[in-house]
Amino acid sequence: MLGCVPDHYVVKLVSEALLRARAFFGWVLGQSRAQASTNVILAAQRCLPAATWQQDKACILAGTRLSVLCDMPATNLGEVPSGEFPYWVALDKHTPKGKTVLQEVAKEMNVS
Repeated sequence: MLGCVPDHYVVKLVSEALLRARAFFGWVLGQSRAQASTNVILAAQRCLPAATWQQDKACILAGTRLSVLCDMPATNLGEVPSGEFPYWVALDKHTPKGKTVLQEVAKEMNVS
């Protein structure tokens, strides 16, 4: 993985966080300078134990780190997306139904 990413520090940080999540969350909370990122960190801390796959945990931890590095985008929860929303992107690839639907969509789009 280290050969594929421009910032080795973040990959090492996330892999250490997988081993020491409690210390990571304490550290990253200290990095937060906005309520929005603090909210993301606290939500990630609550959700991490429910993730069973290491790659899912890594995504949660990486997103947590990103929440303190970048400005959180503004959202309008009452806004309806324009055009047809691609609901299939929300399907979980870990469920049998989700795998089937994603495979069908991929076949239609001629992608893996």
